[in-house]
Amino acid sequence: VQEGTMIRDGSMKRALCYRDIAVLFRSLSSVAIYERMFREEDVPYYVLKGGGFYHSQEVKDIINFLTLVNDPHDDIHFAAVVRSPLCGISNDALYLIGHYRSSIDKNRSLLEVVQDGSAIPGLSDQDRLIMRRFHQFYTECVKTKDQLSLAELLEEIIAFTRYDEYVLVRKHGKRKYANVLKLREIAKRFDERETFGLNAFISYVSQMLEQEVHEQEASLDAESDNTVKIMSVHKAKGLEYPVVVVADMGRERKNATWTDYVFTNEHGMGRKVWSEACQTMVPDYPLVMNKKRHTRACTLEEMRILYVAMTRARDYLILAGCINVTDKVNECEYADIRTWIGLCAKFLRIPYADIRTGVFNHKTYALAVRVVSRAEDTYVRPVKEMTFELPTAVR
Repeated sequence: VQEGTMIRDGSMKRALCYRDIAVLFRSLSSVAIYERMFREEDVPYYVLKGGGFYHSQEVKDIINFLTLVNDPHDDIHFAAVVRSPLCGISNDALYLIGHYRSSIDKNRSLLEVVQDGSAIPGLSDQDRLIMRRFHQFYTECVKTKDQLSLAELLEEIIAFTRYDEYVLVRKHGKRKYANVLKLREIAKRFDERETFGLNAFISYVSQMLEQEVHEQEASLDAESDNTVKIMSVHKAKGLEYPVVVVADMGRERKNATWTDYVFTNEHGMGRKVWSEACQTMVPDYPLVMNKKRHTRACTLEEMRILYVAMTRARDYLILAGCINVTDKVNECEYADIRTWIGLCAKFLRIPYADIRTGVFNHKTYALAVRVVSRAEDTYVRPVKEMTFELPTAVR
């Protein structure tokens, strides 16, 4: 985008925009890493399925406050809240609070010790004032938590701390603010279920975090925004983008969980039998063949999904992934290759030596090969890069 790459737009050509790019994943479990890099590079993006709502910092900040309201003895959430924009004391102040607690009674919670901060020696006037205001507001929240609805309690917290103003002036502020509003809407839905309350709401969000549930972030009319789209391959079915990046292609598919008995119509029941020669249990012939059949079926399914991902591209297709150069994929059977990038190297018959050097020229077309290697285990550096144009049939 920054280099002004041109793409087709009907019969005309125009400059590439962020909205022309889609990044596809087989699984969104690693998408947070890519999101962090996009934010660091100031690249606008939108996760169409999955993504970082429950893991976003603004949601964590508010949930931490609610958790502290629900349990005043939770020192971890106390530390998280007072260092967050919801309170904002300094690192030195937090250290002094902990040190003071250790000197008087280690069994008391940090919140009990701090009160309004007046008894803690060494606190700056600013930190003391912040703690006084925070403790007064926190005490009021504890008193009213059973009288207010979840949504009303959230609104009180946001209004008093001016957290909405804080997120709006941050990078990607509109998205962060939309996430805050979305959390309030989720709280409203909980309010409609009279049997639930603050404790159930905190448990629900904690469960979403622990299970790494990928709730999409709040929408900002993303389909029309100039943003890079991040989605799963399944979500991309039927769509087309001028530029498609198939990411995380070095991820290995999970090993199948085998039992001692595997049945197929072709080979019947396979099982482990005792071997006098080996003095241990070994798989019989039907079990070996059944496992091979299942592995082959899994590989074919991976190839079908990869085909869907690659055919979403209209003009440019970028395949991104790491391959272990010690794995000579050309000498392996397809069923033994556990990564998409390995399947591509095998299918394109890229020689092992060319994988190492990054130089590859097919007899009918040229490929762009960017090879990276780990130098002294400290960083990844580019070794060689070539430009390319995919044939029309591949596009």
